[in-house]
Amino acid sequence: MATTAAGVKSPPSDALWVCVSADQLEIQELGKFAVMEQNKKHHWELTFNAVYEAWKMTMAANYGNLYLFHLTALKNGVMVNYQAVVWVQAEGYCGLSLILSCLLKNLCSEAPRNSLYNYLI
Repeated sequence: MATTAAGVKSPPSDALWVCVSADQLEIQELGKFAVMEQNKKHHWELTFNAVYEAWKMTMAANYGNLYLFHLTALKNGVMVNYQAVVWVQAEGYCGLSLILSCLLKNLCSEAPRNSLYNYLI
């Protein structure tokens, strides 16, 4: 796993994660979803700002895609960097097309050892 000059971890440089444009509307909407889910689950009051880096991993047949985002959100008047993992289920999988899971963590804090992100990379 590579680390940028700012100390932010980026995905490993293997064939599983592919960089995608963070400017895509779908990517920004998934970033908003990640922040909304975090707000609901943990009673936070984050305000989504933008996804600034995004990667995609295609899952095995009919399981959909995993997305990894670096995003910014406003927390208590301060812009904070977060990392989110969102699983988008493939169309037709069990007859549904749903976003199943989301994990959001502050990039300035250490991730829990059992987090989804740690299992993925």
